[in-house]
Amino acid sequence: MPSIRNVPWPASGPEFELLVSKSEPVLFPSVAAEWPCSRLWTLPYLRGRLEGKQVEVTASASQLYQADPEKGHYTSDQTVSMTFGEFLDCISTPQPAGTYYYLHKKSIDHHLPELERDIRIPEFIKDSAFMLASLWMGPRGSITPIHHDFTNNLFVQVRGRKRVILYPPDPEQAFYRLPFRNIDGRSSWHISHVGSGTSPQKESFPRFRDATPIDIVVEQGSMLFIPSFYWHEVHSLDTPSISLSYWWDERTLSEIEASIAAITAFFQLHHDAPQSWKTLIQRLVTSHIVRPGS
Repeated sequence: MPSIRNVPWPASGPEFELLVSKSEPVLFPSVAAEWPCSRLWTLPYLRGRLEGKQVEVTASASQLYQADPEKGHYTSDQTVSMTFGEFLDCISTPQPAGTYYYLHKKSIDHHLPELERDIRIPEFIKDSAFMLASLWMGPRGSITPIHHDFTNNLFVQVRGRKRVILYPPDPEQAFYRLPFRNIDGRSSWHISHVGSGTSPQKESFPRFRDATPIDIVVEQGSMLFIPSFYWHEVHSLDTPSISLSYWWDERTLSEIEASIAAITAFFQLHHDAPQSWKTLIQRLVTSHIVRPGS
């Protein structure tokens, strides 16, 4: 099975940019071990800071938080509102069968500013046109299904450990994307139907056998670089498991969202078009994109 390199945190911006430009995941061991969040974010500390804070929590009938192909991901019927203290109670004590909760993708800046002083922004991305720091938190056994991000991601394991299984983006056909469509202004085609490479249901997707997994455990205080469009799934190994994602891009958020919307619309057009138009679109793509200048 392939592995990824363990490297020290770069000494300069150009060294960091060189690593990123290769579009290969790398692990920076223990680089965040002394950040305040890595030292302070115990359950009692977080309860003291956020006990009565209202949060939107993802609810699921299983610990695999898979998106609905027809509705997308993190929709209103997949979330419940509770206080942060109630969420901590849910992940700290046994719950009724079929009831699982996870705090997905909560912006530190917008949703949890009370924790902002405890985190650090990696120095080489802090001046990017787009940079978003988000928190993920849940109990052991939680699985974020196979997906890719649209921007580069520095993934920091703050508390506990996470198993991350990465998959290079080729072959594209191995990943069985969710449909190319907009649902309430959001697209979910960056998520795989497969769910998890550890699930028996993967046998329903025979081309997934062509995917090449890279299986690692990210220890507390370590940072993983996940390149944009690199498929990955994330398994929580401890309770609590707390992570930060730092997404960044040289383009603004509105520019990124416009690109996602345009690609979604293009593939929706292709899907809905008569066969003669599909043939034309495929001919244009082959001539002008696959073989530019021909």
